[in-house]
Amino acid sequence: MNDDKLIAAFEDHSLTREAFTHEAHLRVGWIYISRLPLGAACDTMASELLAWDIAYGLGDRYHETVTWAFMFIIHERQLACEAKTFEEFLEANPDLLRKSPPFLADYYRDETLASDLARQKFLLPDVGR
Repeated sequence: MNDDKLIAAFEDHSLTREAFTHEAHLRVGWIYISRLPLGAACDTMASELLAWDIAYGLGDRYHETVTWAFMFIIHERQLACEAKTFEEFLEANPDLLRKSPPFLADYYRDETLASDLARQKFLLPDVGR
């Protein structure tokens, strides 16, 4: 699926739960970062992700800190590698796919990400503070 079709499927909620993997989340974020100014990319990802979650009955799963943190990290990494494709971006940043420990464990304490406040509002990283 090309980038335009992925964004269309994500935004019209035809992208299935099974197809919306962690890698697909990253790719959607990368596409928005590649096409929009940072603030607009973050706002769009947050609002479209919440709408997608609600469409699939998962509205309580949306996590503001995780969403915005990944968008900021994708932005910073894209500036560094200047990837022309998502495949190039992943090749330069394979750690973004790490699951054990989760990638954001480098930035956030578990209890921070588990908090209701972090789910509802963006919190700054707190590892090493």
